[in-house]
Parts: sequence; C-alpha cells; structure tokens
Amino acid sequence: MNALILLLGALLLLVAFVRYPLPNRYWLLLATLALAAFTLAGGFSWPWGLLAWGLWLGPVLLLSVPDWRRRYLSKPLIARIRKMLPPMSQTERDAIESGTVGWEAELFRGNPDWKRLLS
Repeated sequence: MNALILLLGALLLLVAFVRYPLPNRYWLLLATLALAAFTLAGGFSWPWGLLAWGLWLGPVLLLSVPDWRRRYLSKPLIARIRKMLPPMSQTERDAIESGTVGWEAELFRGNPDWKRLLS
C-alpha cells in the first residue's frame, strides 16, 4: 500500500512539473525532497536507494552549478551543433548585421501585412 501511495505521489509531482512553470531550482529542490521522502518511507532497499541518489545527484549538480553546466554541457553541445550547421550566407550575415529584418520577418512568420509592404 505504501508503494502505491508513493507512486501516486510521484505521478502527481510529475503532473505538477508539467503544469506549473516555476524556476528550475524550485523543481530540483521539490524533486529532491520527494526522492528523500520515498527513500525514508522505505521505497528503496539500500543498494537501489544508493543507485537512485547517484543517478539523481549527478544531473542535479551538473544543471545547478552554472560553471559546470557551461563547461561540461553547453560548450560541447554548441561546438557539436556548429559543426552540423551550414555556414552563414552573405545575405544572412547582411540581414543580421543590419539590426532589423523589417517586413521580411512577417513574411517568414507566415502572416505578412501586405498593406505595409505596398505603402
């Protein structure tokens, strides 16, 4: 019965994660407290609890410490994405350097103001 109650609590927590837009640090704290409650209620035997905490604390520390997140996650991801993207064309570079895209932005969004173009 305890396992069922804890499972329902975890599902409610998951629904809350999706439904309410709070800052990440609050959700990390709430999820850590939920894992602690699950552990203290006897939801894990000690080897599984140790594994769960290890799997939880690694990503939490990586995402919570900005310097670690930049060094070990953001920079490698950006480097990989830059290798995959094609080089920027001269037209794209000119548009970015001009500071504005004007009417073309509306065209690319799919809802252009034709009166503005013709005026």
